Amino acid sequence: MRLPVTLTIGLLVAALGVATPSPARADPPCRQDLGESQPVLLVHGFTDSAETWSSLQPDRISMVKTLTKPGLTVDTFDYRAVNRNWVTDKGIGQALADRITCLAKTSRDNGGPGEVIVVGHSMGGLATRQAADLMGPVAVTRDLGLVITIGTPNLGSFWRGGRARTAVQRAVVDVLNLGCQVHPGALGVRPLCALAAAMANSQAGLAFAPGSDELTALPPFPPGLPVRAIAGVVNEASVDLFGQRLFLPGAGDLVVDKASALAGAAVPELGGGPVEISCSGWVLPPRTVCDHFNQTKSAEVAEQVSIGIDTYLAEVDPYNATYSLTCGGESADPFSVRVTDGHGSADNPVTGGSYDVNVAAVSTGELTGNGRAETAVLLYCSPQPSNFFVSEAVVFLGRRPTHQIRLATLDPYEGLYPIPIYDPEEFVVRDGRLVTGIDDYDADDSHADPPSLHFVYEWRWNGSEFLPSQISGDSDQSPSLAEQAKALTGTWEGTYTCAQGLTGLRLFMTAQDTGAVSADFTFFAVPSNPAVPSGHFTMTGSHSAAELRLIEDRWVTRPDNSWLMVDLTAPLPLKASMDLQGQVTGSAPACTTFSMRKTSADATPTPVEQPEPPSGGPVDPAPRIAAVDTYTEGALVYVSLSFTDPDGDAQGFGFRGINGAGWAEENQTFTETSYGRVTPGRIDYPFNHACGTGSPVESDIEAWIYDAAGHRSEPVAVHLGCQ
Repeated sequence: MRLPVTLTIGLLVAALGVATPSPARADPPCRQDLGESQPVLLVHGFTDSAETWSSLQPDRISMVKTLTKPGLTVDTFDYRAVNRNWVTDKGIGQALADRITCLAKTSRDNGGPGEVIVVGHSMGGLATRQAADLMGPVAVTRDLGLVITIGTPNLGSFWRGGRARTAVQRAVVDVLNLGCQVHPGALGVRPLCALAAAMANSQAGLAFAPGSDELTALPPFPPGLPVRAIAGVVNEASVDLFGQRLFLPGAGDLVVDKASALAGAAVPELGGGPVEISCSGWVLPPRTVCDHFNQTKSAEVAEQVSIGIDTYLAEVDPYNATYSLTCGGESADPFSVRVTDGHGSADNPVTGGSYDVNVAAVSTGELTGNGRAETAVLLYCSPQPSNFFVSEAVVFLGRRPTHQIRLATLDPYEGLYPIPIYDPEEFVVRDGRLVTGIDDYDADDSHADPPSLHFVYEWRWNGSEFLPSQISGDSDQSPSLAEQAKALTGTWEGTYTCAQGLTGLRLFMTAQDTGAVSADFTFFAVPSNPAVPSGHFTMTGSHSAAELRLIEDRWVTRPDNSWLMVDLTAPLPLKASMDLQGQVTGSAPACTTFSMRKTSADATPTPVEQPEPPSGGPVDPAPRIAAVDTYTEGALVYVSLSFTDPDGDAQGFGFRGINGAGWAEENQTFTETSYGRVTPGRIDYPFNHACGTGSPVESDIEAWIYDAAGHRSEPVAVHLGCQ
């Protein structure tokens, strides 16, 4: 028989973090006594306070004392004054982001690791997600090391109802509600009932409903961040109201089910990943070691927190690590590969083959001036199927794949073999620099024999990347940076190609012997493509012995809002003819290459004519996406875009990942789309989501259609999931 319930289910949503209300108080400022230790920040849950981490109960532990040991400084974040509000409250999400940033900076200033480990119970884990989003990906990579969530309702709590609740979950709610009726003053029950009555209509309480707008809008943790998600599972429970044993499969920790608590777990090799703690015992009042009400005081939970921290703080093992690689440029986008005992393999979604990766050399030493040793790793990568391998070098600035810096691919002698090979015998950190030997093929070499050319480069850190300079070699083609800066400075004229077609280019470039570059990029019509307007934007970048790189900066003269700036890359050193050829990249669609020649040593930009507005002539209309659909074929999810094109010049389509999806921006023409199906007014394009396997994935993209003039349609957001 189902028990009568008079309290609403919403009353006990306060179980998402339990404490007797305390007077509001200001959270203390960021502590400054970190020294070189690793900061660990504890974040409490809903209706709770920082005191939950310092229990004095004889049968419970103090998480603060348990985690405090040599090399760790444990701090707490207390938002009790607003603990009934949703995590978007400035006193929660923003205040937590500020605390993390402050602790990280203080740590760096004192010679510490400069990263914060955050442990969040219940809503504290959601608050950390909000803080990470406010910090942004750059600050997260720099300041946030490991996140450990405990009983966090990532997908909501079954206390807030929903048709997906199981019979067991409903029974748990009924039993605890009945307890508030029968024993409202009992020790252990009284504070729960009091807080339940006080919090029935709180902002946060409403947001815990599975599928709520608040949960849906809360961004996940960024990719690459290690997240250790701990879930309590009460498998068997006793209730003193009945004197009998209950089995509770699917009730999780009595407030948050296992699936909700484990959602978002990631990067187990760095202390993240899912962790399940099972237990049994009394549930009214709650007295188990893994139920939601006792997790912050549980020795079993503290042990799992410590294991995660110890795993994260272990020294980087380059032979057992996750790498972000391009296989020496063979892959257009970086891919992730897990290397175990020096060997690893990753799928190649383009060819259906794989990338086989092996660690060839490792060297450790101080490279960035921060007083701590970095680890440089040389890897050999072989695209399969193939009969060759390429080399790629990375430097670990931290423990995560997002902390790796890939070294630029060098080709000191432009021979027949496209990518030279690093020499593992000459790959060493020395005197604050990485020194690398490189073997390359001469034009007359046979590929059946070893390469005949040998070069030595040293790499120096400039605060954001490692820049190479040649210190010895078989070629005299590489000038010093000062000589190269003088050669690069001046006016360069040529053409480039993007969606609008062939376009005139005049680049006014100033290079410094420090490796810095600034430029003014002006574009205009050429006789074969007279419809292109004129425009002008500035660029910044760098030059090294291997490469010129220019990045878009700001518009000076923009034809209209549909025009986008571009980036340029070109191999160096310069040829004797003073020509530059390279790739046009960036956000503008359908860009390919550029070619230009130096025409003057004067780098003073000349103005371009301001484009005149159309006078009575027809305006070139942009394409418009009329309908969006998705369907599944095998392992692939296809997005189908139907579009209208009033003037018939639609040229291609593009997309990029959103909402945390890792798809890099691509723009493809309808005539050269790699795997798309093009019909009049429609493009269908596949994404590999492993449908039909044991681990299908979902993602979100933004897609658009563009025309010959470079005009884009309004983008549409599309959710991709196996059907």
